[in-house]
Amino acid sequence: MECLPLILDTDEAIDYFNEHPNCTDAIKAYIVSFLFDEGLENADIRAALHIENICLVSYLKRAGTHLTEAELELWHNNPKNITLGHVRAIAKLPYKDRDHLLGNLVAGRNKSDGGKNSKSVAKYESIARSLAKGEAIEKDVDIIRFEEKMQGATGRVTKIKFNQAKQSGTITLSFYSLDALDDIAKALGFNAEEHGL
Repeated sequence: MECLPLILDTDEAIDYFNEHPNCTDAIKAYIVSFLFDEGLENADIRAALHIENICLVSYLKRAGTHLTEAELELWHNNPKNITLGHVRAIAKLPYKDRDHLLGNLVAGRNKSDGGKNSKSVAKYESIARSLAKGEAIEKDVDIIRFEEKMQGATGRVTKIKFNQAKQSGTITLSFYSLDALDDIAKALGFNAEEHGL
């Protein structure tokens, strides 16, 4: 496994970046965070590293300051599996969540389908938002079983979203006609006729 470069001062960081224009985004993030830790502002970093994109320095800084060196090295050694977009989405999550998601990216991209659908940046942004709200990454086995049993009993497509942190959630039952909606409402104790509907 290839390691991150050893950088001791700002001049060395700037020289390394400029001498290796095709280095991985992980190394770029490492260098940008090093320069930030040395007291340089975003505009100074952009100028020193000849980066025109204003947002790019912010994204690299977020990645470099939030990820551990081990995570940066994992990203550096898997640049096709882990992109700056993925890292930007999950950088502010707690270590245990980041570690799990980075591991999924590395492992998932090697599956026969290429992992493209389940490993999109948009999917990881959605996962990060859910985790920030306290929602679980994967559905609980009991919730899945409950969903399946309820679907079998009702004969309707049933989806359950459960927030473990809040111990609350939603149940979605599919229906395909107004009569079916009326049947569901009556089963829940709501009679539409009593309310003039």
